[in-house]
Amino acid sequence: EGVVEALPEEAIIINALEKDAFATFSSWGYQPLRPPMMEYADTFLSDDSDGELTEQTIQFKDQKSGQQLGLRADITPQIARIDAHYLSTEKVARYSYAGEVLRSYLTGYGGIRNPSMVGVELFGSKSWQADVEMVSLLIEYLNLIYLPTFIIELGNVDIAAELLRHYEISEQYFSIFFDAFAKKDNEKILTLCQQSGISNLDAQNICTLTLLYGDVNTLKEAEGLYEDFPYVLEGIERLIQITKQLQKDYPSVQFSFDLSDVHGYGYHNGLIFSAYVDGVWQSVARGGRYDFFGNDFAASRQYRPSIGFNCHLNLLAKLVDFVPSEKRIIAFDMEIINKVKQFSIQRFLSKLRAQGDTVVCLFEDETESVVRDFTHKVVWQNQDWAIINVDQA
Repeated sequence: EGVVEALPEEAIIINALEKDAFATFSSWGYQPLRPPMMEYADTFLSDDSDGELTEQTIQFKDQKSGQQLGLRADITPQIARIDAHYLSTEKVARYSYAGEVLRSYLTGYGGIRNPSMVGVELFGSKSWQADVEMVSLLIEYLNLIYLPTFIIELGNVDIAAELLRHYEISEQYFSIFFDAFAKKDNEKILTLCQQSGISNLDAQNICTLTLLYGDVNTLKEAEGLYEDFPYVLEGIERLIQITKQLQKDYPSVQFSFDLSDVHGYGYHNGLIFSAYVDGVWQSVARGGRYDFFGNDFAASRQYRPSIGFNCHLNLLAKLVDFVPSEKRIIAFDMEIINKVKQFSIQRFLSKLRAQGDTVVCLFEDETESVVRDFTHKVVWQNQDWAIINVDQA
């Protein structure tokens, strides 16, 4: 259940979306990587603080080595491992990727267990400018594929985390609080606060975070509410700084905010963002910063700030207005060769294909009626090969 396969019509769109993604990412300096579908499970599980990635990773034993392997449910850990092991550098590095992931159970990604993804990861910069570049790159791609009016939702995991730290809540409970924040379950939050010895007044202050969502005025409201919480305020002000630049660069894009949306696999910190299309409840793309993830991949490296995003191609394929190429689709009836005794046809067909035409050879057991599936056909006339419109045949 939930494992899908793309038939030709959908596969053509997904392939086109992937091609556009790599073209866009490459123009911004992102180099492609192709990580494997499986590898040692530790790659996916070493920094899984909330256990969600562990649950989603299908694991099995390697019969050769006896070690535990995993099928990837998330490509980001693989890119972080490759960056640390094989491309080790302290400089800023930019990577892009595409591929399927496989999950143990259905998630919000359209009820698909094996979604096709494209994405980028940027390593080596903790600057707010890197945050802006990441959201900008997503917007550029969504504009390129003519996605219908979309909304970019922004948040900051540090706001929720610093609020909990302010009340001295142990980080081992963060994932439980984060789950309640994401679901806006104030009843659960109040219960957790009570269990942590937080006063009712302070618990209500924590619950207020779930009410902070909407347009840019949300950030102004948050500034006023948490003006006495310096570390919380830092997260809000960084979000304001990022937003101002994005609104300047993309005045036609609608931005929204949800300060209690702390999605992810438990490894995010700082900026998080998602893209939504009206009428579709799940995001078509999501990303964020993960500065402290994957530091164990390289013993010599203690800190490698990182940020990235991925796009769900199966969802996008259903939403974009895909316009097929107008190139000719040419039928060639192989029986013509026998009739005209002409053997230079392959050079002629190769030339057509080289210039961008699609040429399909029709075998002896195919009927003439299939020619109607094509736009043109090859004919022999005036002692030479020619191309005519099917309607003129």
